[in-house]
Amino acid sequence: MKEKSRRMTLMMKLGGGTALLVVLVTVLCVGAAVMIFTGFLENDARQKAELAVDGLENILTSKKDETRAVTLFLARYGSIAGDVVSGDTAALIEKLTPMWKETDLDFVTVLDARGNVLAASMSRTRRATPWRTRRTSGEPWQGR
Repeated sequence: MKEKSRRMTLMMKLGGGTALLVVLVTVLCVGAAVMIFTGFLENDARQKAELAVDGLENILTSKKDETRAVTLFLARYGSIAGDVVSGDTAALIEKLTPMWKETDLDFVTVLDARGNVLAASMSRTRRATPWRTRRTSGEPWQGR
């Protein structure tokens, strides 16, 4: 009986060692696969993020160039420049509304030489009043 219990003990030791070895190999294989897959996902995400940033940078550059061109056009337009100098908001709105609707600009803000806002258009997607103005008395914005 002692031999049988010794044999069982030896069989259990061999079986337990083999099971431990199988578990160890399995954990190593799974760990290596997870590391490789994680690296692949990180590289893929990095490449996609770089492409997205490049695309946004191109869009912003084109919008900046378009805005600069429209600004230079409006600055050369003498009567608009005169209305800015005189602070005639009503005349500015009257002249800029058709130009704003024809361009692809989302909004237009007119500032005087000191940086005070004379008139600001709202987003085209809103159904409210298209222009907001500020009274020269220092009161807050009017319109919606």
